[in-house]
Amino acid sequence: MDGWITGLYALMLLFLMPYSYICYALISGSRRYRAPETPEMPGQHPMVTVQLPIYREDAVFPRLLSSVSEMEWPRSRLEVLVLDDGGEASHLVQEEVEAHRSRGLDVRVVRRKGREGFKAGALNNALGLSRGKYILVLDADSIPPRDLLERTVPFLEADHGLAYVQVRQGHANRGFNGVSEAVSLALDCHFLVEQPGRQALSLVTNFNGSAGVLRREAILDIGGWNSETLTEDMHLSYAVRTGGWRSMYLRDVVVEGEVPVTLTDFKSQQARWAKGSTRTALKLLGRIWTSGRLSLSQKIDSAVHLTNYLVFPAMLLSFLATLLLAFRAQGLNTPFLYAVGTFSSLGALGVIGMYASASLWSEAGLLERVVNLFLLGLIGVGLSAHFTSSIFDGLFRNSNDFVRTPKYNLDGNNSRGVRIGRSARVLPFAEVLLSVLSALGLYLSLVNRVFSLSLSFAFHTICFLAVAYYSVHDAR
Repeated sequence: MDGWITGLYALMLLFLMPYSYICYALISGSRRYRAPETPEMPGQHPMVTVQLPIYREDAVFPRLLSSVSEMEWPRSRLEVLVLDDGGEASHLVQEEVEAHRSRGLDVRVVRRKGREGFKAGALNNALGLSRGKYILVLDADSIPPRDLLERTVPFLEADHGLAYVQVRQGHANRGFNGVSEAVSLALDCHFLVEQPGRQALSLVTNFNGSAGVLRREAILDIGGWNSETLTEDMHLSYAVRTGGWRSMYLRDVVVEGEVPVTLTDFKSQQARWAKGSTRTALKLLGRIWTSGRLSLSQKIDSAVHLTNYLVFPAMLLSFLATLLLAFRAQGLNTPFLYAVGTFSSLGALGVIGMYASASLWSEAGLLERVVNLFLLGLIGVGLSAHFTSSIFDGLFRNSNDFVRTPKYNLDGNNSRGVRIGRSARVLPFAEVLLSVLSALGLYLSLVNRVFSLSLSFAFHTICFLAVAYYSVHDAR
């Protein structure tokens, strides 16, 4: 029995190694990244359609439409489609649209009878109504800079093989509270390390659902947006690459937006991404590995990226294995486990290094950076059970519930009198149970002097308790 348990633990550590060691390559690539020079517009400005998918987001829509109306692009070559899936357009949305139309902006509301396909369905519906050669997609909380199109479209005009140009997403409400700081750091890791690293290493840079300009022809070439995965942006990213198109990421062009400010909203957002990426992996991994248009390094990185959320069930299983060892008064003392544990720890340093690299870009002081890194680590480990459930939901259930992340029109000043929607009073039973089991494992490891397990149990206890605390706090 002990051999089986230690074997399971070692297997999970070995499984996690590719996901951690690839971080070193991405860190190296991000350091080599250099922003390309924007080419000259080769001719007349092309027609661009700005698509704004919204659903009951009156709080941020006025800000979004005002920002779009100020973008530097000839009005005769710009149309704006407001994809309102909230049923009858609210008075505020219609009022804003009419006001901007009276000022010369070509803007109109597109509504559907239902919400079939959610965001992907709205984008597909609007695709046939769009006159633009290129499509700019902006989420409701986006705040695009005035020169966004001037700094992106020329790349598409100069290179007819580009499917899309993705820019960096910033965080307007980063300093709102501790959760928003930690979530911002997590997203910075993607936009400041992963994406530029992949660009510099000629790997696949993905479209992130917003703040990207896409070639309409490329979208049509793959049959439109896929609504079955719940992550239509990730599906499109790899579908166009296997179809022979390329992509580009611009780190120094930034579109501000909002991040979740409660752990409950973050859990909901990440659950959708975990479920969606798993489904996308099931649909596209075979096509990726058999594609003659991708190099071996691109295939490996794509597989790691698409299955990245599988690290959470692996983390959970390794925790349960150590718990079983504690109950049997056994430790991790074999030479084989020492070797595996050493290589695993070196890989973990790569993960820490990637998030630390992202934190260096923030304007926070050293102490704030350390606190944010620690809080993000607590949340990441503490949510392993929640993410594991979402992954199995994506694998074995056909539920397509698209739970949107609430937007509140917040900034970084947490003293504003903004009312945040209260979360449902659902107690975090899984995290409470795991924290109790982890505390019991800590007790047993200390009593039985199996000190090789004690530090892990102490850390996991704090992680699960932190997630439980924030979940209860949100409900209150």
